[in-house]
Amino acid sequence: MAVGREDVEILKPRIDKREYRRIVLRNSLQVLLISDLDTDKCAASMNVGVGSFCDPDGLEGLAHFLASEMTNYFFDVNIDCFEEALDRFAQFLIKPLMSADATMREIKTVDSGTKFFVVCEPGTQHMEALLKVVYELYTDYVLKNPFYEMEMPIRFELFDINLTQAVQKDRVALLGR
Repeated sequence: MAVGREDVEILKPRIDKREYRRIVLRNSLQVLLISDLDTDKCAASMNVGVGSFCDPDGLEGLAHFLASEMTNYFFDVNIDCFEEALDRFAQFLIKPLMSADATMREIKTVDSGTKFFVVCEPGTQHMEALLKVVYELYTDYVLKNPFYEMEMPIRFELFDINLTQAVQKDRVALLGR
């Protein structure tokens, strides 16, 4: 059942004959429905955008365990199988199977993940907020770069520029200069 605003304008090319509709579910999930009468397939896709700053206290690493920073889950099936497939897809997201082996592999992966350190004066405020910005920049400019591979040194000009700007902005906010 949709409960949110549906009056959002969806921009599309003039040649696109598909119909689009946006709904918001009671649990705040935003849904984009697309109808294409010229296809014999049905599909569903879900983007999950979480990071380590979404972890509840005491469950550090949970976001990484369940999804990478931006993960897209999707499938497509013949039209006559869509309802059953959508139910399976939903169950995968509602009650994921977590075997002991898979859990241990993910725990080791979380422990070997990228870590950021900020050198600052004792008692400096807002460091968690700054680290969050640094991590978001890392995700946007490093991890999403198709030429980057884990364990490579980070050498991306846009990351450097935006990181410098973020640190300067934070410095101005903290010091008033």
